[in-house]
Amino acid sequence: MSKVLKDLKIKTGSAVRLGKELKFYEKEKQAFADKLKNMEENKEEQLNINKQREFLDETEATLQNVKSRLEDAYTALDTYLQQNAAHADVVGTEELEKAQQVWKEEGEPFLNSLKGDEAKADDSDDCDFS
Repeated sequence: MSKVLKDLKIKTGSAVRLGKELKFYEKEKQAFADKLKNMEENKEEQLNINKQREFLDETEATLQNVKSRLEDAYTALDTYLQQNAAHADVVGTEELEKAQQVWKEEGEPFLNSLKGDEAKADDSDDCDFS
């Protein structure tokens, strides 16, 4: 296997793995949030509520880290595809098809959603105090 093909396979695998990790932590965050809400409604011991809140905070921090790493992985995959999609060792391979599919179905929408989030944040920063 050529270096170009091997690198493409690694970049694709990394993006897919991080995408799965992101989904896992999103589900975990929701589960912790639901449990915390339930604990607060049932007026459980404050110590237990605080510990649950700590779990939720840790998961949110991990989620942000995974999002950042996933953004880097998708950006790297996109750049690599742009630079090497026409390389003789890659053209017509299953690895190229898989990488293009991952980029089209997961990477591009993910990066576009981040741009949308940034635009929303920029809009909320524009305050008119006239």
